[in-house]
Amino acid sequence: MYPQHLSQIITQAVTRLQTEIHRAAPVMAAQVVPWLESLAGSARPEDYFKHPLAFPALLLPWWVEQSLGRQPDLALQADLAYSTINGYYYIRLIDNLMDGHATVERDLLPALNFFHTQFQSAYLPYFPADHPFWPYFTATWIRSGEAAMEDAALTDIDEATFTRVAAQKVCAAKIPA
Repeated sequence: MYPQHLSQIITQAVTRLQTEIHRAAPVMAAQVVPWLESLAGSARPEDYFKHPLAFPALLLPWWVEQSLGRQPDLALQADLAYSTINGYYYIRLIDNLMDGHATVERDLLPALNFFHTQFQSAYLPYFPADHPFWPYFTATWIRSGEAAMEDAALTDIDEATFTRVAAQKVCAAKIPA
């Protein structure tokens, strides 16, 4: 399902995340890395993102570049994968807490600082501060958080409500695409 180059990029992005968190915050890393592995169900967190039933967040930017009739820019794809993986962990940690599915997530809350910084900073080389990308980024990112809060407060979810609210929790996947 994943092209070989993208599969390698995903593995490298997870390695980069683990390297950066160990370098920047070794105490945090000691608690976060086991959580990443527990989500994947293996010692290879990248397997989580490559699972055939996983949401194709890492494939979306790849497909967009291919649809433009060109070979994907591997450096750009690497930055997008790194950003998306960090953004995913940020959202997942919050979502587990909001949905009441938390196990260790409360203790991992300070790791949100790391995940958010890594998620957002990957875009800095590509877009100056006054670029129209940033208002889009901000609105989409805030909408994702708003949807998580709204979803947590719902007691009855029909199809229309799911489409309007719950499905919006993953709207941040539009950012790299």
